[in-house]
Amino acid sequence: MQDKRVTFPGMIVPLLLLVPQLAITFAFFVWPSLRSLQGSLFEQDAFGLSERFVGFGNFARILSDPGYLSSLGVTLVFAVATTALAMSVALALATVADRAVRGSAVYKALIVWPYAIAPAIAGVLWWFLFNPTIGVLPRLLAPLGVVWNHFLNGNQALLLVIIASAWKQVSYNFLFFLAGLQTIPPSLLEAAEIDGAGAYDDAGLQGVPRRLRGSRSGRLGRAIGGADADRRRAHHRAVPLYRAQDSLLSAVLVRRNLDDLEMATPHPPLEGEGRRRAQRGSGVG
Repeated sequence: MQDKRVTFPGMIVPLLLLVPQLAITFAFFVWPSLRSLQGSLFEQDAFGLSERFVGFGNFARILSDPGYLSSLGVTLVFAVATTALAMSVALALATVADRAVRGSAVYKALIVWPYAIAPAIAGVLWWFLFNPTIGVLPRLLAPLGVVWNHFLNGNQALLLVIIASAWKQVSYNFLFFLAGLQTIPPSLLEAAEIDGAGAYDDAGLQGVPRRLRGSRSGRLGRAIGGADADRRRAHHRAVPLYRAQDSLLSAVLVRRNLDDLEMATPHPPLEGEGRRRAQRGSGVG
């Protein structure tokens, strides 16, 4: 079934449809960014009544500040760790939920629930779990020799923030990965299983390009998935032809072997009435 595309006779109607979105983007994203960039080139007093142009002096001063460089490093660690943890856990859960046969709806609902929790409630929840005095997890870590106190240990505080942030984003990423997984046709997975793909190959090579189509890395996913789909379509078109050729060749070889076996097997001479009937049938008097 072909998709119906709406075509406009000119450019006026499409531009009018784009005007509201462009106005919102300019008012809330482009204009504040330009004003921030302009303000970074000036030095103002505490009340903002006077300003002095300093060029890139503010950038030079802040990039030479050890405190800012330390905070920048912590921010990069937080961003990379949160993204990697949230994406990997969400992909694993989506793969398991997609393969589940019984109770799959319950699994999916339970995984999506954390996304509906307000950030303030999630913060209080994690505060109770990791509280050094009344928390459950610090008590479980104490027998292992781990003294948990994120109020005094900066690394533990960073780890707590990473875990809490990733936990809040897992459900969001799970929805996109699950949507991408459900677009994979069963015939593709069956063909991969016939070709000898294992569980790791089936979950990785077959599914990742299509999962990326459903995630926020759409452009990369479409590029990888398109090449992967083209290669597999060509493979599946060729597989029936190869199998037909193999079946025909096998039938010819079996028939030839049977004929050779029949010619090589000596037949006993007919005697008596049977021999006379054979002679009459062949026209020999």
